[in-house]
Amino acid sequence: MKFSMRVQWIAPGPTRSFIVVDERIVGLKPTSLSFAEAAALPLTSITAWEMLFDRMQVPHGSRTPGGTLLVLNGAGGLGSMLIQLANRLRGLTVIASASRPETVEWGKKLGAHTNGSKQERLLGRPCWKAFSNDCRLWPPRGVICAAS
Repeated sequence: MKFSMRVQWIAPGPTRSFIVVDERIVGLKPTSLSFAEAAALPLTSITAWEMLFDRMQVPHGSRTPGGTLLVLNGAGGLGSMLIQLANRLRGLTVIASASRPETVEWGKKLGAHTNGSKQERLLGRPCWKAFSNDCRLWPPRGVICAAS
C-alpha cells in the first residue's frame, strides 16, 4: 500500500479526508466501483463470511462439493455475497429466493443453482413466503442463521 491509494476498510463512525489505518485491515477499492458502491462491500462481505464460517461452521479449506445452502433474499447485498462465497469458495449448492425475474437472473449470474423441484418451488417467491412455507425443506441437523 502507498500513500493516497484508494482503499476500503471497516471503521466505527465517520472518518476524515485523511486517516492512518493499519494496513492489515485495508483492502484496495475496486476501480470499477464508485465510493458509495465500494462502501457497501466490507460490511456485507464480513457478515457473509462470519455467517458461513463462524456461525454455521462451514469448514474452511479446499473447495469440496457437497451440501446445500438456502439464501433468502438472494439479490440483496448480504444474499449476493453469501451466494458467491458458498458456491465459489466451498462448492455448495446454493438455492436463492427471489421475487422478480430480474432478481432470479441476478442470483443465477452469481452462482445460485436453480434445477430441481425444491429449488424451483422457491424461485420467484418473496423470501418471507419461502421461509414460512418451506421450513420442511431443512434436513435433520440443518442450520438456520439470520441477520437483522
